[in-house]
Parts: sequence; structure tokens; C-alpha cells
Amino acid sequence: MYPIIKINRSEIIGVPAIHNRAVFAREVNYLCSARETRPEAIAVELGPHIVAELVAWMKELGICRRTGTWLPCMLGLLIENRFIHPDLAKNAMNLQENLYKPLSDISADLLKKLLYFSGKYLVALSATDSIIEAIRCSVELDIPVIGIDMDEMSAKPDKILLVEEPVHSSFNLQNYVSGNENHAAETRDPYVDSRREFVMAARLKRIAEIYKKILVTGGIAHWVKIKELLSDPAVRPAEILFPTLPLKLKRSVIHPLMALAFMDVYPVMTTLYEKSRHFPWRNFKFRFDLPDTNKLFRGILDMTYEEYYREYGNSGITGSGKNCMEKIPDFERLLANMSIIRQHHSPTMADILECSENMMPDSFNGLLMSRLMNIDRPWASLKQFPDLPFLSGMPRDDEDTERKTGTDHFLLTDSAKDNYGSYTIPGYQEESFTLRYHNSNSISAVPPGAWSWADDPNRKNHKSNFYVWVWPPCEALIFGLAYEASRIARTRSDEPSPAAFEGSLYNGLDIKATMRSVISGEKKIMIKKPSAEKKVFTPDGKHPEPTVFIFDEDKTDPASVWSLLIAGTNLAGNVKNRSGFENLTNAKGRCFISSISRVKKYAIPPSMRGHIDSFDLLDGYTVLGNPCINARQAAQWLEDNDYNCCPLMTDTSISSLISYYKRHFNLELSDKDWITTLIQIAIPYTKERFVVIGPKTLRIPEKLNTEARRRKISIDFLPLNYFSDQLVSEMRRRIMLRASDPDGLTYTPEAEKAIGQKADKYFELLPLYMQLQLKKQKNY
Repeated sequence: MYPIIKINRSEIIGVPAIHNRAVFAREVNYLCSARETRPEAIAVELGPHIVAELVAWMKELGICRRTGTWLPCMLGLLIENRFIHPDLAKNAMNLQENLYKPLSDISADLLKKLLYFSGKYLVALSATDSIIEAIRCSVELDIPVIGIDMDEMSAKPDKILLVEEPVHSSFNLQNYVSGNENHAAETRDPYVDSRREFVMAARLKRIAEIYKKILVTGGIAHWVKIKELLSDPAVRPAEILFPTLPLKLKRSVIHPLMALAFMDVYPVMTTLYEKSRHFPWRNFKFRFDLPDTNKLFRGILDMTYEEYYREYGNSGITGSGKNCMEKIPDFERLLANMSIIRQHHSPTMADILECSENMMPDSFNGLLMSRLMNIDRPWASLKQFPDLPFLSGMPRDDEDTERKTGTDHFLLTDSAKDNYGSYTIPGYQEESFTLRYHNSNSISAVPPGAWSWADDPNRKNHKSNFYVWVWPPCEALIFGLAYEASRIARTRSDEPSPAAFEGSLYNGLDIKATMRSVISGEKKIMIKKPSAEKKVFTPDGKHPEPTVFIFDEDKTDPASVWSLLIAGTNLAGNVKNRSGFENLTNAKGRCFISSISRVKKYAIPPSMRGHIDSFDLLDGYTVLGNPCINARQAAQWLEDNDYNCCPLMTDTSISSLISYYKRHFNLELSDKDWITTLIQIAIPYTKERFVVIGPKTLRIPEKLNTEARRRKISIDFLPLNYFSDQLVSEMRRRIMLRASDPDGLTYTPEAEKAIGQKADKYFELLPLYMQLQLKKQKNY
């Protein structure tokens, strides 16, 4: 039996559903397949304009009454949205008054957080959704399908729908609806849903005047109210009108990690549904079988265990990974308990991943994620649909990790059709927008780095040998100003500098320096040392010296971390003596440490998301001579200096650098006192003198001056205020991103546009010798 409503002489058969669950889509398919229950018309919980677009799109995909065609997994329809929920009207007014801007000029991030505004929402063509199945059946049977909902609506944070888990093998729609409809109705939004249900009931009454047997499907939360309104004579039939101004709709390919929100418990269920689904024109009188989710879950885990044991069982793995097999009983016990607590018939994908991340090693988690994302057919991609844009997710802020709604930031590319070269290169990625999943599952999102998709256009554009580089203007500005600082410090070398008294008073006592020494605890008598006693090295760019930048004197900031950058990862192909290079690196390592810094990790600005890998704020930075803007320039610098111009190590950890300096230079570096360490790092690689640029209050520890004199070099100091605040602010900014080639020679116009700079900005600040290095590159 089915939920049936009789209006006059017409019969409305309802399939109140939980969205994106295959068992409800199967009920729609069964009703449309059997002649006894086949409807004359179908009504769905979508707006009429959207339904018309979906029908046209399905026909273009080849779905018709003569052939059964699978839906690609997964495509979606983006719809513009203009409405903010009335409960948030006061917030909207306050926001405009405080920012002195209209809502249209306020960032999508603020509109999302404060107004829950969705600039766009998404309808996915998911085979396991009852609404999509209903539209599909209407196209295959060539019967009318009508959208009875409103085309646009406002939204507030969704309430979690906790209803009985439908079990495929014993499912009875009538019993399920009667047992869950009242509980589901508690999640309704009194303002928005009441208006929608009134519209849907009025339109259903109009359809019932034309057709005798109608199938209607939508969310189970609306069913109680729709039944009540259909029996109310005060609700009069309403014509189904299209909006005066057409909606802005955009077809797109959905990234698999986004598509998960529109799929059943496990992604492979979409393919299994397609394999079993009845083509309704053939008049089947029985339901097709759906796999038991417990058996499906068991198969996924067992295959993951086998694969893990095959790859890692005899590999001599150490650490937490070696006990993976011993952890399995506890892992499965936790999964079972979580299913009981959350009232799931079998663990959901989100449950499995949550438990696995907490208990199992990364190597196991990677295999498990790959197994879960295997749908036994290719995912829809730009290769298959070059005319469509590509919709993908963006990293979340920390505060969004516990989010229970379907609102987030996303990126939309241009289509691949007009891009030169290959479908794998996406077009310009628009500024992020806020997206509300329409009828999506309330599941935890999978982290973007948890699974690598072979057809991901971003992954293709950033092939594994396309390495991350510092944005060239960042390097050019730092090294250009380092060269300028060296010249300024040269002119300042005529001034006496403070030094510890060691037998000669030179130009007399330096009272201020002595007082500072006493206050700092060194208790040294300081004298004024004449310029004749200092190195007067004149920089020319050909023989660059290290430079140290200190931007922040806070030594205890917990947000500040070490960052060691290498000269490049594809150096072997750019040196003249390749065999000598290989012999050296095979013996000592491949990490040429060209710079060492203390950085704070900052959130990537919205306009740059999808184009850059990281955005850092420099607290301190030691550069060891030549910029390494690309691999060719780095290789020339290293080879010209016989590879003795920077540390060569096997990794880029600060602990390895500390050991390296102790072993090779007998210098004790500290990972805590980072200011002293950054200055110490420059000493062994200085030929005559190097410059420290920092706040005017910065004092170079006397032990470092003593070490410099012992090595017959000098340390010059230049206050940061010699440069404008704007230049200092830009110097501190470090952007990391992937180049369009392995050597870091070229970057996409999209990256330049997102960052707001040409890739060759500030090159004119570099000394002539370094400019000539770059001019040798064919792209400059």
C-alpha cells in the first residue's frame, strides 16, 4: 500500500522521501513501471522553471522512452538565489549600517556567517534521489512532470532530521511514512515551509483537475501539512506560472567530494542502483533488489583490510602503522557502537571515516578512502563534459569544522571547451560564493586532501612534478631590498659602531651601548669602533652575501613556526655537470636550503582560493645569497658556487639544520631563540659582511659579533624604518603556489589575476647580474 489522497475523482499517490536515499527512488520507479500504478502525471518538490530545465537536460543526455541511459555521476544545476530569511532582517539592517555598504557589496563570507545567505543553491542529478528518479521516469514514459514548489526561497540553518533508518530488504513505504511523518514535520521552518506547502497543495489541486492519477514525491517533512491543506476547501487550485524574469541557471560538473552529499550511504550505491534499475517502459511488476548496506559495508572493509595487508603486511613498517591489524577489533567495535548511538542500520561513510581517522594509521585511511570513493565507473569529468564548468569545494575555516548545515564556499571554473591545450586545464575560477545544498544529506564533509581524483582538473593542472614555488614578486622584492640594504649599510659604514672593549678604547666609550649591555645582562663595556676596522664590501650582485630580516621581536608567539625552503626540486635537469650533481646529491642529500624563516600561517584570502597553496606572514627571514625564482636560476647559483653557498641536507626539518650547523660549523643553534638563530645561520656563508634588517630596538647579541670577528667578517645593522611601511608589509607577505611547469618558469594568467600582480613584478629591483640570470630564461 501507498500513501494515497483522493480529491474528487482523482487519486494522488505520494512517495514522501528522505532525499538522496535509493530505497525511495526505487518506490518511484516501481510505481512508474507497473501499468496498474503508472501515473498520468508526476509532481515533484522543485520549482516549475527548474523542472523544465532538468527535463531538457536529461533529454540532451540521451534519456528517452526508447532507451535506458544511466545518469552521469554527477552533474548539477546551479540556481541563483536572492532571498534572505525574514528572521534575519534585523541582522541584515545592522550589517549594512555598521559597514556602510549595501548587501550586494558585502563579502560572501560575512553574508554566510551572519545572514545564512545563499547566493546560489544546487540541485544534483543524483540517481538515488526520488525527485530525480521521478523526472527521469517522466522523460522515459513521455508523461508530464510538473514542479509544484517555489523556484526561490530563503533559508536558515537546517535542523537535523533524525528518523528511522530505512532498511532495503524489509521496506514498506506506507508503514514507514505513518511511523515517521509527524517526527519529520518537526524540522519544518514555520515561515518558509508553510508558504511552500501552501503553494504545493494549491498546485496539486489544479493538477488533480486535469489528471486522474498523479504521483507526487518530495521531502517527508512536508507530507503532514500537504495532506492537511489538500483537505482544506479554503485552499483553492492555483495555476502553475513561470517567473516573469527567467531564473539564472547554470549546468555544471560536480566534484566527487561534493557529490557525496547527494548520494546514498556509500557512493557505490549510485552505480548499483543504475545496474539494477528497471526501465519503466518495459512494464515490470516487481521491485528490483537493492544491496543490503551491511553487506556492502562489510565488503568495503574486508577489501581494504586485504589491500592493506598485501601492501604493508610484510613491509617492515614501524611506528603506529605496524599495529594496524591488531587495531581492527577495536575499530569495528567503535563503529558498531557509533551506529547504535546514531541509530544507523549500518555505519555511514562519515562514521567510518571519523573512526578510522581516530584509530587507524594514515596508510590504512588512504586505502579506505580510495575504496569508499570507488563507484565502479568513472566519475563525471571535464573530459566527458568539456562544455560545462566545474564545481569544487574550498577549505573551511576552523569554526566550520562542526557545521551541521549544507552551506559553504565553493569554486566554479569556466568550461574547458575554449581552453588551449587540454580539457584538464580549468578556466578562470570565480570569486568564492556561498552555496546551500538543496535537499542534500547532512553529512560531514570529507577533507579535500583525503582523496586524490585522477580526473580532477586542479590535480591535472598541478601534476606531481609541478612543484610549489614562492610567488616570484615575493622573492624579487625581498632580494631586491636586501641588495639595496647592503648598499645603504655600505654608506653607513663610515659611522662608528658599538663593540665590546677588548683592550683598545678606539673612539671612546659608547655610553648608550654600555647601558643597554648592562640592562640586557651582558654587563660589557662598549666602545665606539671606527669604520676602518670594519669590512667595506661593496655588493655587485655577482657575489651575493646573506641577508637577515627580523620583522617581529616576539620570541614566544606560539603561532610562529619554522619554514625551510629549498632551492628547487628539478635542479638536475638544469645543471651543466649532471653526473657531478648526481654524485653529490646521492652522497649528501637533495635539499639545498636556500632560505630559513619563521612564519605565521594565515588563511588564504577568498579571492586567491583555488589559485595558491599557502599564505604566510614572515616574522623573520634569512636568505643565503641568490634568489631561486626558478630552477634554472637556482641551478646556476649553486653550480657557480661549487654547491658551497647553502646547507645540503636530506630533509627540511629545523632539527636537521641544528645538527648540520653543529657538525659542520660547531655552531649551537636554538629552535626557541629564533632571532639569534636566524642571524647565526648567515655567519658561515658570509665572505666579508652581511646585513641584519630589523626594528630599531633590535640588538645583535655580542656573542654573534664575537663569532663574526673570529671568522674575520662583520655584521651590519639597518633599521626597518629605512623602508616604507607599505614595502615592509609587502616584504612580510609570502605566497606559495604551483607553477605551470616543473621549473617554476611560468604561471597562469588566472593566478596573476587572483593575486593582483604580474609574475615579473619587482624584477627591476634586483642587481643587474641577477636580472641577466632571469633574462636567460626564455619566458622573461
